[in-house]
Amino acid sequence: MSHSTKQLSDQLSTLVQDALGKATVAAAFHYHGQKHWRRVAQNSFRLLDSTPGADALVVFLFALFHDSMRENEGKDPDHGIRGRMLGVKVIPNHLDISASQRAAFGEACDHHTDGNLSEDPTVAVCWDSDRLDLWRVGKQPSPHLMSTRAAREQGTIDWAMANLDVVPQSWSELAQQAARAVQLELEP
Repeated sequence: MSHSTKQLSDQLSTLVQDALGKATVAAAFHYHGQKHWRRVAQNSFRLLDSTPGADALVVFLFALFHDSMRENEGKDPDHGIRGRMLGVKVIPNHLDISASQRAAFGEACDHHTDGNLSEDPTVAVCWDSDRLDLWRVGKQPSPHLMSTRAAREQGTIDWAMANLDVVPQSWSELAQQAARAVQLELEP
């Protein structure tokens, strides 16, 4: 791991701890808690490889914050907005992100439950990564509700189902993977 990759990984790990300390009880929820958030991050890494232009840092941030401010496991229409707002408060203490990254992060969090598709590769990966984990609530992800080619593939949907009972990677491992993905995006 290069120095800059290690540095970013450390920043992301510190960010995660800060965010978890400020999240609502949602972190402990069965269906919308940390295990789900970590699976969303894992799903995003699978989709990133085949989605040119998707921003690995934003999809990691989405995974961490999208359900972080849920008030319950049921109907909670503004939870994505509250998650974005927590991210807006916490992220600048750990990372500098661009205006376009903030916009994609906001779009992804605010509208992740609307059922829309996106042509923006970053937002598409965020939403598809979340939808690939619908197995946890007994729903099969629908290819026609996926924005990315990779998420529409039956092999990806089957892979997501197989991962349902597997303990997702730790936040530390996910931070390392995100940092490596960001570094790959920066290479010519």
